Amino acid sequence: MARRSILVALVLILLACLVSGCSGDGDAVGGENGSVSRYERAEVLAVDADDQTAQIRILERTDDFSISWGTFEAGEEGEAAFDGDLPAEGDDIVLSWIGSPSDESAFPVDVYAWQPTVDFYADLDGVHTVRLPASLLQFVSMTPDGLMEDLAEQPGFALAGRADEDGVILVFTPEQLEAYREDLESSLARYTTSLQEAEEVAALEVSDDRTCITLRATPGLLDKPVLVGEAFMALPGICATLQAVDGVEDWVVEVVVIDEESGVEVMRVALPEESATLSTEGWAEAVTQGSVA
Repeated sequence: MARRSILVALVLILLACLVSGCSGDGDAVGGENGSVSRYERAEVLAVDADDQTAQIRILERTDDFSISWGTFEAGEEGEAAFDGDLPAEGDDIVLSWIGSPSDESAFPVDVYAWQPTVDFYADLDGVHTVRLPASLLQFVSMTPDGLMEDLAEQPGFALAGRADEDGVILVFTPEQLEAYREDLESSLARYTTSLQEAEEVAALEVSDDRTCITLRATPGLLDKPVLVGEAFMALPGICATLQAVDGVEDWVVEVVVIDEESGVEVMRVALPEESATLSTEGWAEAVTQGSVA
């Protein structure tokens, strides 16, 4: 309690520093030999609301930014004491404590402020935030929690991520975002080439803004489940993800299918509002009606 009382005057300065995401020289609170704020990234394992404490596990953190991290090693576990709002079990957070520049991290951690890790990184200069909406995840048969589990197996893919009812929020360094974009563009090119090389496909075009896919094909396309999946799920899903990477909040991908022999448009749908379903009978009916017209 004595240490807490002595440092009361410093708390407001620390909080202002955390909100602005400051780091490096901005972490200094009491001058060159005075107190500084130190940061720890942690997973909340359990919460005791009566004692205002939580059991935490230290997580890997990035060194891409000038952040005054503590000296804990990833995987260390112990207690953290909070003054105010508590995080929830399972939360990924960045917490701050105050000490001298030479102090090493030690349990229990006396927490003066904390933020969800996504919010902490999002406040830093040069960080890019991408939201993958629930409608996109549903389209590609994924859930927010399922995606987060997959991302947990890919360390370094992003700085951090958080799932909520609206989808998943990811924060990237410029290098991570560029790598993600390149991977998406590579996948788009691979699926496009696969379809273009199929004998049932005469032509395939994807608009530069990734909002329209135009396919000229024969009805035999519908007899090839792999091609159908590439045309009506893989390509639109990648295009929608690229839109999200570019900051588009409400994604739309229009899929147009044209019968190669007659030139009749047999399908035009706007995903995700409409469903991209087409049967052999529907194709034939559309060609007949188009030819008559």
